[in-house]
Amino acid sequence: MTRSLFRNLFAVMALSGCFWPKCLAESDHSFALVGVNAITMEDDRVMPSQTVVVREGRIDRIENADTIVIPEGIRRIDAHGKYLIPGMAELHAHIPIPVDGDVAPAHEAMMLFVAHGITTIRGMKGDRYHLTLKRQTASGEVVGPRIFTCGARLNNGTVKTIEGAHAIVKEQSEAGFDFVKIHRNLSPELFHAIADAADSHGLGIAGHVPEAVGIREALTRNYVTVDHFDGYMEGLVSDSVKVVPFRNGGLFAVPLSTDVDLSKLDGLIELTRQKGTWMVPTSAWLERLVTPRDPRIYLAEEGMAYMPKRTRDNWARNKQMRNQRIDPEVAQMYVAIRRLLLKRMHDEGVGMLFGCDAPQFANVPGFSMKHEVKEYQLSGLSNYEILKMATVNPAIFFEKTDEFGQIRKGQVADLVLLDGNPLEDMSYLDRPRAVSLKGRLLTRDYLDKELGKIKEKYRN
Repeated sequence: MTRSLFRNLFAVMALSGCFWPKCLAESDHSFALVGVNAITMEDDRVMPSQTVVVREGRIDRIENADTIVIPEGIRRIDAHGKYLIPGMAELHAHIPIPVDGDVAPAHEAMMLFVAHGITTIRGMKGDRYHLTLKRQTASGEVVGPRIFTCGARLNNGTVKTIEGAHAIVKEQSEAGFDFVKIHRNLSPELFHAIADAADSHGLGIAGHVPEAVGIREALTRNYVTVDHFDGYMEGLVSDSVKVVPFRNGGLFAVPLSTDVDLSKLDGLIELTRQKGTWMVPTSAWLERLVTPRDPRIYLAEEGMAYMPKRTRDNWARNKQMRNQRIDPEVAQMYVAIRRLLLKRMHDEGVGMLFGCDAPQFANVPGFSMKHEVKEYQLSGLSNYEILKMATVNPAIFFEKTDEFGQIRKGQVADLVLLDGNPLEDMSYLDRPRAVSLKGRLLTRDYLDKELGKIKEKYRN
């Protein structure tokens, strides 16, 4: 047998799981990926035929495969022909909340994220259980991504008084939540009370923009992210049109699309850039939600098999009702305006973060990435720019550039091994060959087995 033939046979056996640990407990968080093409995300270049050495959960060395000397005791994994990227981040996730103590849906969501190369998430549906899950995924007790999370969302149902605003923000801060989530229906008085309390406890606020406050006033406060481009449609409406909160705005202000004055765009983008507020567009979720289509189109998608039947049925029923209330031409105009806003904001230096809002309507954790990627591509972003939104930018946003976001010495070994180059074809992200969580190597066989359990559970 020739050396090249042996190497190819070794690669097939290794990547199919033959030489890889069969369970996480057998992993010592140390290995070497030999001959891999590394996309470090320091720039848009591919470093061919590298060996990436992981030791005790961190990246120890990255060197040319032909010259590196791999330390004794480090498992060697032939990765010739494969591509390696940093683990990706989903910055608008909805972690399921246990019902009657059932944590299985939350654990399943964690696996769905990880199986698609998502090693960091930001939870936007706050619950105290998520703090427990955060500790469990950090320790490895539960297989899942690194978690940042908000407390319960704040709106006129959860906050009634200024005193109440200060009390609930204080409670969330002391509990250990990472930021405060604002919802849409808040009075200016209560909104500013929440923002004041968040300031005093060193917490940023994120999420929606209350209609009664408006995007320009909201940006004067400590927003770390505005999600869904919330408030921007109202902020672009012509001065001749009076925006009445909860009335003519409708779902994410879709009906106002016909009243947008694009001459206001430059000023609003410049204000956003000056304030340093990041955007989490969740473009695919909104495009799929507001564009009238037969819900059966979505129910036939691969990812739906990993959701409970009651969830699928609810999504279909709600979609059918929304279809009856939305003008298709207005919906297309709305989507076009959002794509323009995304591209212009990105090009003019507003920070952009990858987020899908999963699980939400027709957005299954992990599987939703392909739809979000497509929307960003249709908005005019390159594959490299999209990958930055999911890798480098989240690390900058969380001020964790020493921990994750790139492939470089010293970083935590959150890595995704792919069968092809995502800079050329982003569909390679859909099915990673392997995922490393802090050096715990999850093979394709392992991921398929775990996904199979979820699929079987929701077969009917």
